[in-house]
Amino acid sequence: MRTQPGGPALEEVAEYALQILKTAGILDRGAPEPDWDSFAVMQPKIESFEVPWTTITSLMRRFFYALSAAARPERMVGAGTYAGFAFAWFAVGYARGQDLPTLVEAVGLDLEADATALARRNAAVLPLGAKLRFERAEAVAWLRACRTPISLLYIDIDAPANRKGGYVEVLEAARPKLTPGALVVAHDACVPLFASDFERFHAAIKRDPGLLGPQILPLDECGVSICRVA
Repeated sequence: MRTQPGGPALEEVAEYALQILKTAGILDRGAPEPDWDSFAVMQPKIESFEVPWTTITSLMRRFFYALSAAARPERMVGAGTYAGFAFAWFAVGYARGQDLPTLVEAVGLDLEADATALARRNAAVLPLGAKLRFERAEAVAWLRACRTPISLLYIDIDAPANRKGGYVEVLEAARPKLTPGALVVAHDACVPLFASDFERFHAAIKRDPGLLGPQILPLDECGVSICRVA
């Protein structure tokens, strides 16, 4: 494991976060470890994306990649994917070099036409082709109409009127499609401005006997919340 002066490497911190999830039962104890050499192959491609702004830190990028490597989700949906930057780390998570044989589909959703067009342009640099696509859509309506199973749901919507208040509705719309073992990953769990929104979101998770969690990981100022379908 690489080390950095004054502390552990970011990859080491990401792997420690995976161990927390394994201990909590959110991940299987025998889940695969991330291939950091493949991360190094994909990193310059994703970091070449045109991204007007992002709160996805270097550590969170590695964690998203590592989490996907461990869970190996075949079908992913992102609600609120903006320029596609955060969602792309999940999409390439279990790459081996540039080979992603088991990914069936990764669909990013955003209300903004410009953001969706930008995400599509960004995704063109990745070796995923039609496996990764971005659609302009309202996430709740799209998820209600969805007829395919979902093995990872990423939520990062931010509506001007209610900010993160729509997380519960996104989860409820996706819930019937979430397969056993599916993960729900919600960004911004540690932002004080969104505390009341996440209290409501976490209460919804705890009310559902079929969901394990949430496990909150304060990896950076934004943090992330994760639960698993039992």
